[in-house]
Amino acid sequence: MNTDCPDNQKQLHIAEHYGFCTGVKRAIELFNDLVKKIKPIYVLYELVHNNDVTRNMTQNGAIFVDDVQQVPHHATLLLGTHGVPKSIIEQTKLRNLTVYDTTCPLVENLHRLAQDTTSSQQLVLFGSPGHHEAVGIIGHAGTTQTYIVTSTSDIDRLPELTNPVLLVQTTMDDDLAQSITAHFKQRFPNAHCPSAVCNASKKRQEAIVTLARVCDLILVVGSSHSSNANRLCERARALGVAAKLVENSAQALDAVGDAKSIGLTAGASTPDELFQDVKNSLIKLGFRQNDN
Repeated sequence: MNTDCPDNQKQLHIAEHYGFCTGVKRAIELFNDLVKKIKPIYVLYELVHNNDVTRNMTQNGAIFVDDVQQVPHHATLLLGTHGVPKSIIEQTKLRNLTVYDTTCPLVENLHRLAQDTTSSQQLVLFGSPGHHEAVGIIGHAGTTQTYIVTSTSDIDRLPELTNPVLLVQTTMDDDLAQSITAHFKQRFPNAHCPSAVCNASKKRQEAIVTLARVCDLILVVGSSHSSNANRLCERARALGVAAKLVENSAQALDAVGDAKSIGLTAGASTPDELFQDVKNSLIKLGFRQNDN
């Protein structure tokens, strides 16, 4: 890492790609349109994995629930961008709910691929166990033989699979996803591997590589339970650069330490106003924005 930073001059480098992806923008725009006409609007789990977004939605009339049974009959329910299992959809029908589904189109494609698996196949997902997207994908499987892997070691521990299908959660690290896919094909030469990390996640991860060349600290603006934001931190650390996940400007200022050259990015569910607030707080601290 070469900061190319004159003495006492603190530099701020902004990632080429950061913040809201198209699917998140679409979901939030839908909520903002609906809430003008319908109140209350119930939201299952979260619309996106960002505490600031959830807080703002609550202030504007959203009611967040952890179970469809908490939603009154005939009410309006918004499903988040990460998607839900097929069983959730069936529950909404039993309660006669008006459902607005904001599942990312790329995740919907994974649902279709999972649903297309047959009883003679085995579905393996490279994903984060317990993450809403992973739960939703497995919940659409056409086969009962399902597995979740997080590493090549997990692949080595799988039983012998006769007709495996490998899917990839959209927010995983792209380099690791490629390594996982190659290892999976090596272990199971007849494997079908039709999916990969989404382009938005890939671009944000690639932008970290550029930042890592000139920064001694990378700050990722996002919530601690955001998968894609955590992957950005992991990518930076894998490149040998310190990285911290921060939710707001106060946390960002606490994280600066003695850094002279900071890279700034944000997860795909982080609002731009939050990102700009963090950026402006760093500029006020004396960091000079560098035009990359």
